[in-house]
Amino acid sequence: MLRPDALQRSLNDGGNAAGLIKDLLKDIEKDLRLAHLSEPAGFKICKSYTQSVDVIISSLFSVKTTEFKCPDGLCLAAIGGYGRAELNIRSDIDMMLLYGKKITREIEEFTQQFLYILWDTGLDLGFSIRSVDECIGLAKEDLKTMTALLDRRLIAGAPALYSRLAEDVSKTLSSQKRAENFISEKLEESRLRHLKYGESVFILEPNVKEGEGGLRDFHTAMWIEKAKNAGAASDGLLEPDEKSLLDGSLDFLLWVRNELHFETGRKVDQLAFDHQERLADVLNFKNSEHSLAVEEFMQKYYRCAANINRYSELVISRCLERDAKKGLWPKHTASLDEVFEASGDTLKVKDPARFSIDAVAQTRAFLYMQTRGLKLEQAARDMILHSDIDGLFTSGDCASLFLKILNGVNVYQTLFEMHRLKVLGRIIPEFNEITCKVQHDVYHIYTVDVHTLFAVREIERLKHEYKPEFPVHATMLEETPNKALLILSVLLHDIGKGRGKGHAAKGAAMTEEICNRLGLNEDDSETVKFLVKNHLILADTAQYRDMHDEKLIIDFAKKVGDLERLNMLYLLTFADVRAVGPEVWNKWKDALFQELFFKCITVLERGGFDLEEADKKIKRIRGHIIKLLTPKGIDKAAIEGYFGLL
Repeated sequence: MLRPDALQRSLNDGGNAAGLIKDLLKDIEKDLRLAHLSEPAGFKICKSYTQSVDVIISSLFSVKTTEFKCPDGLCLAAIGGYGRAELNIRSDIDMMLLYGKKITREIEEFTQQFLYILWDTGLDLGFSIRSVDECIGLAKEDLKTMTALLDRRLIAGAPALYSRLAEDVSKTLSSQKRAENFISEKLEESRLRHLKYGESVFILEPNVKEGEGGLRDFHTAMWIEKAKNAGAASDGLLEPDEKSLLDGSLDFLLWVRNELHFETGRKVDQLAFDHQERLADVLNFKNSEHSLAVEEFMQKYYRCAANINRYSELVISRCLERDAKKGLWPKHTASLDEVFEASGDTLKVKDPARFSIDAVAQTRAFLYMQTRGLKLEQAARDMILHSDIDGLFTSGDCASLFLKILNGVNVYQTLFEMHRLKVLGRIIPEFNEITCKVQHDVYHIYTVDVHTLFAVREIERLKHEYKPEFPVHATMLEETPNKALLILSVLLHDIGKGRGKGHAAKGAAMTEEICNRLGLNEDDSETVKFLVKNHLILADTAQYRDMHDEKLIIDFAKKVGDLERLNMLYLLTFADVRAVGPEVWNKWKDALFQELFFKCITVLERGGFDLEEADKKIKRIRGHIIKLLTPKGIDKAAIEGYFGLL
């Protein structure tokens, strides 16, 4: 590690300070790269890099403040990632120079020289000069400034001035209204950030920093926690095993981010396909019978990102819930059954001991959330996540409750919550095989499990949001007699992707066992099995085959069999294609799918699958048209002429 005294002596000797620092940074980066490749430990590299930058900046600060005879009441504080001592290679180095009463000529000269040297080294600097009063005044008005001040750290200079800043930040956040406004704005900022970067942890080219499940999720949780504690972090919001999982996941993402920055020589936070393949190779992932090395690597990435997302939300939830318990006015409470009660808009557990070991009660919690619009209290969520009763969820009672959920309202949101709390994979264990499963191609932008849940969401949107744009589809959904069967088919359509190629046939075989466990009758099981096995045929036939070939249409209609199955297949295809990604669905595909759909209806309604010869068919249609139009005064010759044009 660099020694401050040795560096100060070198800087005092004169010469090219920027060149000296630049050479030092090259050596530091070279050593860190070797350490980074020998051990995938993100925190360790970030801490070492932060310490090296600290030595360089504090040494330069000491030399130059002495040279320009700056007053003693001056200090340099790190903010942002640098302030958190979480400095990735090539990341911004954000600093703030604090002065006491006023900016003197000496401070101006020092600042100019100090910054020129650092800029010449190639470091990406963010720099501001403020008094304590200016900092606090701006922080009261500006979310970004207050956020930066929560991640501050003294690098060099007057400790008393820095302490005054810390005290004033604490006083500012001790105002309950200001803290609540800050938290509200941070939550909205987080929501918009997730929306911008794909609305999912499991997007196929994730942003390691800003995406859902990225490092920024954890930062947001820490900022909210600090705001609740007047600027200070607190312990005890996570259990030791939770904290261990979170720290390990953060460490992995920091390593990934460092590797992206090392390899590209700049700030690159999107984990694009070419980076994924290279990182899988760096970490020695290997191809297997069922998956590629890159898919194995990305599965690890998604598990870590999901942990960061889950435990960050857990910190926020526990932090806010703990504060809510201090309220003076009790909420209205209504008993729902022997296990649950509703308190305001929250579903609470009356009997935690029973709930923690009762799979039926845990499943019923989601039904109450769905039907009554309640949110489950954090303590109950924790019990579900940590309960060790996986095998009990495949009982008939749990299956019955699950089918009610599929037939209810807000199905997507309910299934999403069940998936987050690992209950969906307990009721349908096969779903775990596609959880975090990567689809490494240019079309899909989500993992298989998220694509599947988004397909369910596309079906639900037909009930309200999509009605004006897709009236045919919306009417078809309204006329579907068993919507739960359709939703189940959508939920299982890609279930075979966890077992390699030929996922439709493999999924159909798995579906038979799943339907038996859920207690479906033989006809319903056959319908779901058919839809899973054939969920690709409508899209493939419409896009890649000649739909003017009547034999093709007849063969397709034979395979579908009846109108009810055709409607469900059409809706499943609609949901599947739209859930692949925002640019995949277009009007051309919509027109092709509708053309095949209506041609198939014609064959099914005709009641026979015999091929009609084209000339006989045209003659029959022409005769029918003449019979319809001649009584209306249209000349037969004109009709014949029109057919001639056709």
